[in-house]
Amino acid sequence: MTRRIVKSLDEAIVYINAHPKEAKKFLRKYLSEAYWAQIDLYPDPLYLTSADSRDEIYIGIATQYRRIGIIAQDIDLAGATYHGDRLSQAN
Repeated sequence: MTRRIVKSLDEAIVYINAHPKEAKKFLRKYLSEAYWAQIDLYPDPLYLTSADSRDEIYIGIATQYRRIGIIAQDIDLAGATYHGDRLSQAN
């Protein structure tokens, strides 16, 4: 079950990364109308798939968050990343 969920999310990520302008259009329903005029100014989305995710990325973020006080203590994230299969780019 987990593999299927991750694969579905990875497929969505590959599509979003390949079609950033289209992906930004979907923001409208999640943002207040006051922000709609700025949507085109947002940077293009770029997400990592499970195949591209690495423990080191999240350990580095957690360390930074600890250093600036977002989290109160260090978190051991070693081995926390699930790695799915690499998918081909969406058309």
